[in-house]
Amino acid sequence: MYVEAPRGYATAWVLAAFLVGGLIFDLVVGSGWAHVLLWVAAFAIVVGADVLATRAASARRSLVVTTTQVRVAADVLERSSIVGLAEEDATTYRVLGRMVGEGSPRGFQDVTLLLVDDSTIIVPTRDPERLIDVLRVRPGADHPIRVLPADDADTVDEIVERSGALFTVAGYLPQPSGEPADAAFQELVTMGAGDPLVGVARLRVVDGRAHLSALAVLPANMRHGIGSALLESVCVWAADCGYQALTLTTYADVAWNGPFFAARGFVRAGKLSPGLESIRTAERAVGLDHIADRVVMVRTLATPVAE
Repeated sequence: MYVEAPRGYATAWVLAAFLVGGLIFDLVVGSGWAHVLLWVAAFAIVVGADVLATRAASARRSLVVTTTQVRVAADVLERSSIVGLAEEDATTYRVLGRMVGEGSPRGFQDVTLLLVDDSTIIVPTRDPERLIDVLRVRPGADHPIRVLPADDADTVDEIVERSGALFTVAGYLPQPSGEPADAAFQELVTMGAGDPLVGVARLRVVDGRAHLSALAVLPANMRHGIGSALLESVCVWAADCGYQALTLTTYADVAWNGPFFAARGFVRAGKLSPGLESIRTAERAVGLDHIADRVVMVRTLATPVAE
């Protein structure tokens, strides 16, 4: 979790020290108890007012980023609705955590985000670079690929879900939530790109073949070759492990699905194995076929050269 508090209690401590110092000086010069009571009252009023003001500002302006939400005060933005950074010239009227027509608080900078409904929203922050990294919306960075440990599973699922937002942006029906249709099959490996992660590829084994269960890249990082690099990495990994083919299910005519895989050596599969048939049955049951034409594709993997 990432938290930005708008201000701390340093001012209250300074005021408290000043008032206590004044009280001590007053006692040294011989003032009576009446003065002590006045100093105590002044302490309670001045320091108390500053503490209350700080708490009120924190309640209204604190920025909190969790794995699923971005919150400013009581205003909540679901991270699954974030596509990426908006263009610099985007016209934005809404500021998270502020009333309509209010700008960002004084001393804050704007991070403008593009949402799945093609609208934009400003998130006020004191550290825009850090916030962009936390939200994983920075485009165009170098993203080394590695095998992921099991404890990255939640992040992997988040990236898969957020990448599905592209269907809504493109005018398709939203992807159904829940377990993937091939969840019953053994997972072989999950690879990730970037640190923090911006893309993932998950392999399972279906009827003795490697099967691409998921290939997902955060929307802000798409069109930078990350998906292609992940795909080639899992193909090499599977071939090195002795698998002769890689299968997948995808949408035949969605530009970043069927045509993408066809350009990378995949062809439509002929007769389906029992495992692939069961995956297609599960996909139809959750409504994937209502979104677009769904097909099974396969790519023959290169046999590794023996050393």
